[in-house]
Amino acid sequence: MGRDREPHQAEHEAVDRVVGRLSGTISSCVPGRLAFYEGEDPKTRCPLVRAGGR
Repeated sequence: MGRDREPHQAEHEAVDRVVGRLSGTISSCVPGRLAFYEGEDPKTRCPLVRAGGR
């Protein structure tokens, strides 16, 4: 199971750095396709997914 998590370790660390900071941040996980939004208000966070093509 540990091997499956290694490729995503950087993404986990990046999200950990912004969650709970209340600074209004968008972190790109897969450029143009997947991002994580952390808002300025508590508990305002969500994944941002672009569906379909460009």
